[in-house]
Amino acid sequence: TLRQAHKVPEHAIVFGCAAQFVEWKEHLTLIKAFDKLSQSYPDIYLFLCGPNHNDSFYSSVLSVIKNSKYADHIKLLGTITDMPKFYSNIDCFVLPSRNETFGYVYIEAMSCGKPVIACRAAGPLDIIKENETGYFVEMTNYSDLADKMEKYLKSEQMLTIHGDAARERVLHQFSTKVMVRKYQELYFSVVKEALINSKM
Repeated sequence: TLRQAHKVPEHAIVFGCAAQFVEWKEHLTLIKAFDKLSQSYPDIYLFLCGPNHNDSFYSSVLSVIKNSKYADHIKLLGTITDMPKFYSNIDCFVLPSRNETFGYVYIEAMSCGKPVIACRAAGPLDIIKENETGYFVEMTNYSDLADKMEKYLKSEQMLTIHGDAARERVLHQFSTKVMVRKYQELYFSVVKEALINSKM
């Protein structure tokens, strides 16, 4: 497993993030929140999944990690093709993007039974149920992010409760069958409205 490959203790709590390394995904805010938490919880880990763009922002992320007192607990995993494997090796998915048009990765994580933490930014508002499948945080606020992450460290039972609720929400709201039905209903309503308007 990824945990074994990176020598993560079995009991450790792992936060994970899967995203392109671009500034608005707020990796630096996440790392700062993780550093703050690690002062009180030295056994936590952070898995970062995403491609190396060989640009200035990726270099800045590397620099911040290198200078972190907890660099040994921050794992850069690069590009992963087997995403279910990634999600199954973390305990909580965190992506504090300033903007997400939809946020497919949140649904992926939830479908694997993981609670999620995100900003109140477009897509996640329709995906996450506050204090039921995860938490919302203020944009670019690492302290607020650390506080929400800590909720799962203080009560690991909530990882399971929110994770189970997250999976159920995906099955009932975002499965292929459900999404096809919703699109059909949308198309039919648009056609019906167009027909009504054409007769006026």
